[in-house]
Amino acid sequence: MPELLLEPIWSWPLVILTGVGLIAVVLISYPSRVASQPAGWRRLLIGLRLLGAILLILALLRPALRYSDVDRQAAQMIVLSDVSRSMSTADGPGGLTRREAVLKVLKDADGELAELAEEAELRFVDFADELTPVDQPGESTEGRLTAIGKALDELRRDDPGKRLVGILLMSDGAERTIGEGAIDPRTAARRFAEERGVPIHTLTFGSSELTGAGLDFAVEDVVVDPVAYEKKTVPVRFQFRAVGAAGRTAKLRLLIEKQSAAGLGVKSTMVEIPLSADSKPFEEVEVRGNRSVQQRELSFVADHAGEYKLAVEVVPAEGELKQTNNRYETVITVLKGGLKVAYIDVVRSVEQKFVSRLNENARIQLETFLVPGGKESDQARIDPSIFAPGRF
Repeated sequence: MPELLLEPIWSWPLVILTGVGLIAVVLISYPSRVASQPAGWRRLLIGLRLLGAILLILALLRPALRYSDVDRQAAQMIVLSDVSRSMSTADGPGGLTRREAVLKVLKDADGELAELAEEAELRFVDFADELTPVDQPGESTEGRLTAIGKALDELRRDDPGKRLVGILLMSDGAERTIGEGAIDPRTAARRFAEERGVPIHTLTFGSSELTGAGLDFAVEDVVVDPVAYEKKTVPVRFQFRAVGAAGRTAKLRLLIEKQSAAGLGVKSTMVEIPLSADSKPFEEVEVRGNRSVQQRELSFVADHAGEYKLAVEVVPAEGELKQTNNRYETVITVLKGGLKVAYIDVVRSVEQKFVSRLNENARIQLETFLVPGGKESDQARIDPSIFAPGRF
């Protein structure tokens, strides 16, 4: 439907005053000039002068007609839903997991979504550490970790050739990423709004309070480098979640695949990694409160090159019914060429800051041992275990 727009050449008061003046000049001065003409001609001439004044006033108003046409077929709405492992936490109403709660909300809104689909294309996208376009959201929660900021940043750079009208973000908000994927969600959302100019609507799932009486331990959001070098300490970071376990002690441990001597085709077993001077493959953690979430870190040293299955596990507690979320498994590749170096130097040596840069090399792990210098050097004692065979 056309829309009339008026953009006066001057301010409105000045244009109105000019228009009134033009009409007044015509009505006051012109009738006396045509008084000698017959009545019919007199009316015609005055009418033409008034018409000219009105057209001039319209020109001062600069009228325009604007036609608007909304391209509904090219519009798109994105439904962005979280499929990370934290969404498997059963803290929703009636024992629903967070992911099940997401699916229930979408099912309950079928009617509204159908109406919206008539106005814009609905695009469903699952996300964890990566974006995955889907036809319909499913129940899977196998994502390694939640990267909301990274997901929004990738959508900002995505250009499907359609006009984006909004994003519906459904997540528990458990942003736990490191490295290149660690983008602040607030910064990503602000950048998205500035560049794309569309709103981001959020629905959060999960509870900060205990919603059930069941005991449950869980390992979530495991972060470990998929490629490591032998003889180097490999850190493993993860989130330990405990529900209904106040006052209990939980054992967290790393398990690694033990290759069978029988050769290929024989099922391997997972064994606990032994403690060493350069690693911490297990620990005991005291749970404080009915609902506890802790960021933990274990480590191990890979002795031999190869491809291994690695597991992070919290030992199931007595009375724990759900144990499927107690262990997280992944595959790591250990390459040859790793080197552990013991660096012994005096305190406050100038070379230390330069030598320490060796740790920036992925193949080298440098451990520094400082001893007194100068007059106190005769009293220096070096730990004999440094020279134990196989340690460095």
